[in-house]
Amino acid sequence: MADLFEKMLLTGLGTVSLTKEKAEKLVNELIARGEIEKARKKETVDDLVKKGKDIKKTLEDMMETKVKGMIEKMPLATKSELDKLKKRIELLEKELLKSEKKK
Repeated sequence: MADLFEKMLLTGLGTVSLTKEKAEKLVNELIARGEIEKARKKETVDDLVKKGKDIKKTLEDMMETKVKGMIEKMPLATKSELDKLKKRIELLEKELLKSEKKK
């Protein structure tokens, strides 16, 4: 099955966008060339779709980790830091209003 998956990648279908229809088309082509038995069609299609989803999830997780790492390295304020600053500004505004009313 690993060999079949490699062939699928090499045909340019790509696992990230592999739909059931694309997997069926690929498997039909492989059956026509005699590389897969017709009796294994459903199993092979299901396996390809599952592997495609697994790889997509893995890629998404890797990208999320990379993006988070990149953001952490950038000099950006976090949401909690911004929330603290907002509260501080609100308090300062209240104090300023109080002091202006006393004048």
